[in-house]
Amino acid sequence: MSSKFFLESDKPYLEAIRQIEKIQQHSSPQDMLACLSSAFGSLKAAVVDHHKGKFELQSMDDLLPLTIYCVSRAELSHPASQRNMMEDYLRCC
Repeated sequence: MSSKFFLESDKPYLEAIRQIEKIQQHSSPQDMLACLSSAFGSLKAAVVDHHKGKFELQSMDDLLPLTIYCVSRAELSHPASQRNMMEDYLRCC
């Protein structure tokens, strides 16, 4: 089902999802990783805002399930290709 049928209030972590979708606009792995970093920041801010500062994402164990959710909700045309490109970049560096 396309996300265009959802209201913005129906999608938690909408800003993080939008940041992940911006990956498609870049051809540089550095820029793609910057989008992921922005998405992580958005996720952390959303959790802190929702819980009124009483809970924070502190470890990757907290962040990973939310990241998987956001990536699965993002409309990416070629997610495997983009992942492979970033993986190759990280392997070289």
